[in-house]
Amino acid sequence: MFKHKNPIGNLFRVMFSHGLRGYTHWQDYFATYGNHEPAGVSHNPYTFAWGHPELTVWEHTDLDPERAEIFASAMRSQGSIAGRYGGPASIYDFSWIGEEAMSAASEARPLIVDVGGNHGDTLKHILEAVPSIPQHRCVLQDRPDVISEVTREDDQGLSEVVKVGHDFMQENPTKGAMIYLLRRVLHDWSDQASIEILTHLCAALPRDEPRARVLIMEQVVSDPPSVRSAAADMIMLSIGGKERTEEGFEKIAKASGLKIVRIHRKEGTEIGVVECAKA
Repeated sequence: MFKHKNPIGNLFRVMFSHGLRGYTHWQDYFATYGNHEPAGVSHNPYTFAWGHPELTVWEHTDLDPERAEIFASAMRSQGSIAGRYGGPASIYDFSWIGEEAMSAASEARPLIVDVGGNHGDTLKHILEAVPSIPQHRCVLQDRPDVISEVTREDDQGLSEVVKVGHDFMQENPTKGAMIYLLRRVLHDWSDQASIEILTHLCAALPRDEPRARVLIMEQVVSDPPSVRSAAADMIMLSIGGKERTEEGFEKIAKASGLKIVRIHRKEGTEIGVVECAKA
């Protein structure tokens, strides 16, 4: 698995380099920063272990082109693995967006914005599940280098989707969409950073459309957590992120100007879609 540079092998490489390397420095990290989870976007066990605590995980990864390539491949394989849960359209009913697309009153409004959507696998899944949603009214956002790769690949399942290079720590350039989707994004980040991300999305929601939503597809941890959830939380802690309980999502939603309308769950898994509206 580690011998060949295939996507699954690269995922395991990332789990070891981002997770286990951080684990081995926990004692020194917590002795330096105190016994609390990382805050902000830097100074986490991973960057501390590599001797660059002032950097974010992504900034450190980009220092080494080969490591950056492995990481990008791993994130794509993670998306395909997550597909075994059926994707967001198997948990949340997007059919109302397809109906909205046929409304003359909403012709100019973006329908779905996939924020931090990587190569668009999640958005493609939604479009396949609900064919009445037109591609050209959907937006795929990620870092400019990722969007450049998507454009070069020219996947026909995303050929008409609007592709935007964007840093989700900044004001969102796509205003007034019906849905802003975050799939497996917030667990990479601390509460402070997640609130910043969500605050920008709350500000982008249309003021004249109460049905507009921010959807967060993540693992929703039970209390007490399962062994799997606890292990996942430890991995995310190493890069400054965390898996969250319902209460954890409520905390960051409220602080961002949002309210949780409902948490949709996939039976037999801990994967859920946290449906939020402007408070």
